[in-house]
Amino acid sequence: MKDASAELGSLDISKLLIKQALPASVGFIVMSVYSIVDTIYVGRFIGTYALGAVTVVMPISFLISSIGMAIGMGGGSVISRALGAGNKVRARTTFGNQLAFTAVLSVLMVWLGYSFSEPILGAFGGKGEILPYAREYFDIILIGVPFLAWSMMSNNVI
Repeated sequence: MKDASAELGSLDISKLLIKQALPASVGFIVMSVYSIVDTIYVGRFIGTYALGAVTVVMPISFLISSIGMAIGMGGGSVISRALGAGNKVRARTTFGNQLAFTAVLSVLMVWLGYSFSEPILGAFGGKGEILPYAREYFDIILIGVPFLAWSMMSNNVI
């Protein structure tokens, strides 16, 4: 197996672009399909209040994904520069810091989500008859927050 940093200096740019962009693109497509399937399933089989709940929670889910992406992009930039300078120790340390930061931030987001779910959901339109459905869906989404944040972070490091 070739060293990844050696490939950056020797392969054709179009091949490198495809190789580097494909994992990120697949991740975004999966997130979009997940949202579409959720919406179709809920709208057809559960009802309008539940569909309203999905609509309330979806921006919060995207916000959490964006935080993971931001950590990944920032750390990916530092890692790229460190590898370009031949400093593998700094690259590994940065990735370790990203993992730790993502873990701590994920736990914090889950705690805040469970502790302040009603005000958070209310800020995104979760009121009245939609609120119980939104809270139930939000609780399910919060279980996956550490995995979502980690996957978005690591996808951007690739």
